[in-house]
Amino acid sequence: MNPTRDPVTFDARRRIESPLTATQVASFRPDGGWARLAAFSALVCLSLTVGSRALAAPALIPQPAEVAYTEGWFALRQGVPIVVPANGPAQLTEVAEVLRDELKQRVGVSAVLVRDVPAAGGAIVLAQATTPGSTNPESYTLRIGRNAEIGAPSARGALWGAQTLLQSIETYQGGMALHHGTIVDWPVRPWRALLLDPARSFLSLDFLRRTIRVMSAYKLNILHLHLTDDQGWRFQCLAFPKCTPAGEPFYSQDDLRALVAYAARYGVEIVPEFDFPGHSRAAIAAYPELACDGKVSGVDDSILCCGKPFTWKFIDSVVAEAAAIFPSTYIHLGADEPFAIRRWADCPSCRARMKEKGVTTLQALYHTFVLDLDAIARRHGKRMIVWNDAFRLGVEPTPSKDIVIDAWHGFANANAFAAAGYTMINSSTGPLYLTSFGLRGGLPLTAVRAWDTKRFANPDPKGGNQAVTYSDLSPNAHLLGGQACAWAAEQGLVERWLYPRLLSIADSIWAEGRAEDLASFEARLHPAHDQLLRTLGVYADEAQPAEALFDGHDMAQWVEVGTPGFAVTHGELTTESGGATRGWLRSRKLWSNYILTFQRWSPDANDATTGFFLGCATTQDSGVAPEGRAISATPPPGFLATRSLHPARHWNRYEVVVRDGLLTLTINGRLAWSVAERLPVGAIGLSASGGVRFRAIEVRPLSEKTLP
Repeated sequence: MNPTRDPVTFDARRRIESPLTATQVASFRPDGGWARLAAFSALVCLSLTVGSRALAAPALIPQPAEVAYTEGWFALRQGVPIVVPANGPAQLTEVAEVLRDELKQRVGVSAVLVRDVPAAGGAIVLAQATTPGSTNPESYTLRIGRNAEIGAPSARGALWGAQTLLQSIETYQGGMALHHGTIVDWPVRPWRALLLDPARSFLSLDFLRRTIRVMSAYKLNILHLHLTDDQGWRFQCLAFPKCTPAGEPFYSQDDLRALVAYAARYGVEIVPEFDFPGHSRAAIAAYPELACDGKVSGVDDSILCCGKPFTWKFIDSVVAEAAAIFPSTYIHLGADEPFAIRRWADCPSCRARMKEKGVTTLQALYHTFVLDLDAIARRHGKRMIVWNDAFRLGVEPTPSKDIVIDAWHGFANANAFAAAGYTMINSSTGPLYLTSFGLRGGLPLTAVRAWDTKRFANPDPKGGNQAVTYSDLSPNAHLLGGQACAWAAEQGLVERWLYPRLLSIADSIWAEGRAEDLASFEARLHPAHDQLLRTLGVYADEAQPAEALFDGHDMAQWVEVGTPGFAVTHGELTTESGGATRGWLRSRKLWSNYILTFQRWSPDANDATTGFFLGCATTQDSGVAPEGRAISATPPPGFLATRSLHPARHWNRYEVVVRDGLLTLTINGRLAWSVAERLPVGAIGLSASGGVRFRAIEVRPLSEKTLP
């Protein structure tokens, strides 16, 4: 929805440069046919200006291909009819239902589905129709006049037309209305994707559904769901149930079927990813016989044994069960970062497989593994996607051109695939990794806006970079599109970091070659899409105000236990240097679901403690430390320890999230760990060794929910 505009003197945010030609404009007839308008009608009724006054365009993201507006408004009244052809496909009726629901939820307008166009007009009309100037199945025409008419060759195109209609709604004379005009639109690329990573930090079904709804609003059509990794296995595998041990969050197969159906309703296809043979510590922890030596190793030392029949039975079972749940043509099987491939050299089973395959190097053996993954995917009716470091071109055996290459880093490798004519997805770390271990919160919007699907980071960006150097991929590539990636972050942080950069990426992929510059994008973005995101439920964590436990003034929110050992000095909460504190602090309030943020300074490089304890009892009035859940930067098994996360003699920012049975620690924007742990309602305790300082301690309560 767009902000109020005066009906006579528009504030022209963006002048439309190219009105439609007469041959590009079509007019809807109730019988489902489309007739060309006369040249006079196209040039006058759909002109750029009326008299000497320019018309303002609604702030649409992505930017449509062709837009023209004229005088007049279509009022969206309560009970507005949505017309679906009586002989139309069921999918078109589903689009009408989505539009009805979104009208109610976004702008409070009720709508009813009908089969006939009212004689008096005032209806939203959906119809199957060709799109002038485009054969793209996702194209659509939106014509707003006496009726608001959406014509498209497919239900998917009609859905995108409906989303454009929803973004076009403005406040006019105290009600909701659409400006008269015509939009003809289509995407440049068919793969407009977002990757989410519930393997490292579980993402609730509510969060996934909310994100799908946002994706649909901005015409993103692929949700790449990274379901397995070293840190967690989130897919219920019936053949291997120990992959999802008791107490660990995961998605049941019924959960996923329901999510697939929900996503399809919103025009989003879910592509699952199962990472083989690396990134497999969680699987090996469940079934150690998957490893060459039958033992559970560290993160970078975990890899499936390529020579054991049990490995192939495991993979085949997982792919078979996934194929029955996800109707997508594609399945992503990872195959990236084979750090532990060296373990195959010392494994009798792997050496036997090397001989069987007729290869003499570990890299060639790795190629055979990935090609056998492809054979499994094909057997179950899927086309395999792998990350670009799964293969090195020039090493035999070479990958089939039927394998889709998801290029994420290394321009030389990615461009070799492009030059060889492979089908590819552009997931370049710069700037498409919006959250990750290495880049943390990613690159700024300026770098994101400079990207398009044909451009790839060269070299790969590093943490702290503010810009990206790009090189063009070879035009020989068959580029499906691009993919934003949100790796390894607690869901609240994911949401804060996705937007608005995800909207820019959606705009760049859909409107490649016609997308506007940063200034023009930001003019469309604010304030219309800030409001829309909130209407769609984004930033729900901010519903409750944060409460200061320490704001630099006093310790009024704490109870001192034992001999006082903390003091307020220069706006900081300090401890005496030279030893442990003689007492500790307990918050006066009790907490359940919440976000705790604070800044901490320590003189000791080896200090992995935070000093905070959660779920503390109010009855403890003595002892050297609180009896609660200690929060430490030292990660549990499956997460990498990185001392540089919290350097000594620096102010480091910590965020602890207690959410629906999950406990997550993020330090300086990087996920430290995330575990399933349900804490009791309790106080927050604070104890620290000498010389440690704290500031900006806040708690933000979250809504009370339970894990699905």
